[in-house]
Amino acid sequence: MAKNDLGQASSASDLLDFSTSRSIFRISIFLSMFYGLSLLVSMAGMEIFSWSLFLVFLISVFRLGKAGKSKGNWGMVLGKLKVGPDVWLWLFASVVLIGGILSPSPKAVWWAILGDSRWILLLYTFVWLWDRFSISHFEKYMRVAFIIAFILGVYACIQFFTGVNIARSKSVLEISWILNGRNYYRATGFFSMCLTFAYAIGMMGFVAAGQLWPLNKNSFSARLHLVPILGAVGGALICIFSIARGAWVASLATIMIMVILTKPKAVWKYLLGIASLGAIAIFSSDLLRDRIASILSFAERSNWLRLAIWRANWLMFLDHPTIGVGLGMNGSVTKEYFERLNLQNADVYSHAHNNFLNMLSGTGILGLVAFTAFAFYFLRLAYRCWKNSISSSPNFLNTFAAGSLGAQIYLHLGGMTECNFTDAEVNHMLISIWAVTVVISRRMSSIPKPASVLEKV
Repeated sequence: MAKNDLGQASSASDLLDFSTSRSIFRISIFLSMFYGLSLLVSMAGMEIFSWSLFLVFLISVFRLGKAGKSKGNWGMVLGKLKVGPDVWLWLFASVVLIGGILSPSPKAVWWAILGDSRWILLLYTFVWLWDRFSISHFEKYMRVAFIIAFILGVYACIQFFTGVNIARSKSVLEISWILNGRNYYRATGFFSMCLTFAYAIGMMGFVAAGQLWPLNKNSFSARLHLVPILGAVGGALICIFSIARGAWVASLATIMIMVILTKPKAVWKYLLGIASLGAIAIFSSDLLRDRIASILSFAERSNWLRLAIWRANWLMFLDHPTIGVGLGMNGSVTKEYFERLNLQNADVYSHAHNNFLNMLSGTGILGLVAFTAFAFYFLRLAYRCWKNSISSSPNFLNTFAAGSLGAQIYLHLGGMTECNFTDAEVNHMLISIWAVTVVISRRMSSIPKPASVLEKV
């Protein structure tokens, strides 16, 4: 079933492949295809197909563990289940469970709170199943995903000007602004929130851009690389027309970081380009000018409300420093903390609008350490995959590593002003990128390295 080249599953997984049932392999391919498409358009599809894959994963692991008579068989299976930061992932889940049980919130239900970390099970599922896929499977999916991302970018532009909403019962979005007698709308795509749209599909845009970053003048071809160009453009359009200021800042900072990493001599060109685009935006659109100007304005209601929420969540952490008030429960106790801080005009009771502060108030210092540790692990994994292959000619392994790195940086920078990690659609996209990153790191480690000078002597 699997050849052992860049496009096929590694020989290490041959011991754990689907030889016990080829139908399991075919089913996992089928479900993964629809799950991958759902990542771009449907939360319901994500849940249906991801948990269907989880059932396939359980069947595969159980059958493999029972196959053969060796007493060490289960140990082999458990060893291959590891995804990397396993200790930190399960520490996080344990803290979430304990925090849910001990939460001071009257709305806390421990099993529902624990359910917010169920993505860990899906991460193990995806790594296990997708490690059996050939790289060509990923390449084919990415081409389709990039084209869909571009179509969604065009749709975002149409939504901004018309408000058309073909995915919801309400055929027109709520008006966001009225300027000079004209209505404008924040693009949401097929999701319910503009921020979800900006971060979920925005990450796919950065994965597409990753196909281009490792290229130089000699290896770049507009014709050959048209599809990832379309994907990157689609992600950019979505980011722009969602009118999400945090996503704007995060995307520009991410591009800056990736330019420094991949093409440091071109930094000045990037800065000049951003300055030019900013000037065009300011002078061509009153709406864009106002949104840009409001980024650091504390007269803007959303800005001072965010500061109020940050203060409340910091106080939650001080009251519950070890395991927090319960993951996702900070919104239910925010009103109490607003009253203690005498913030009478603050009337939005939600998550912390910051990934790290949300973990700190919801899961305490233990949860924050675990979250930071596994998030850093996957960032570092993508960086090492890209860095270790920087001298190689561009291929899916190193270009996806670059895209994964960019997508993760974008999410975490955006997570400074929004809890995008706990946004279900965004979380699905992120763990899928993490899973593929783990898979390509295993493929790259299985590629024989050239003999060193000492070995040649």
